[in-house]
Amino acid sequence: MQIRIVSKKIQLLRSQYIPAIRTPEGHLQKGTGRATQKIIASFDRWLEKPPPAVVSRLTKEEVEQLKAWLEALKEKDRERDLKIAIDLVEDYMNRATEGIKEFGPIETKKAQKIRKACDRLEKSLQPAKRKRKRKTRK
Repeated sequence: MQIRIVSKKIQLLRSQYIPAIRTPEGHLQKGTGRATQKIIASFDRWLEKPPPAVVSRLTKEEVEQLKAWLEALKEKDRERDLKIAIDLVEDYMNRATEGIKEFGPIETKKAQKIRKACDRLEKSLQPAKRKRKRKTRK
């Protein structure tokens, strides 16, 4: 089974090979000797799992293949979202600073949450310190 994303849909395709049939003269009969693809089902790309109607059309192996593919897609989306967040963090912090300057101080609880988030960000920006192994003298 092949799986592909077309626009906002996930399409599931099944390929079938049609064996070559030759005429008495030795020519290939039209429509033979090639693979054909048929769309089994399609569903919304943003669903976390396929609808039951789609699963009922698949074999057990195809269901397992689809689950593995969806997990890989979910991880790929997660990585993309995190990279975007890293790219945007400076801009959002600058905009938040402008907002605080323009609208005045914010609530204490909100300020504490922001400080904690900034501390976590600061820690993650620091390079990991490696412990050096010391050679023991004999």
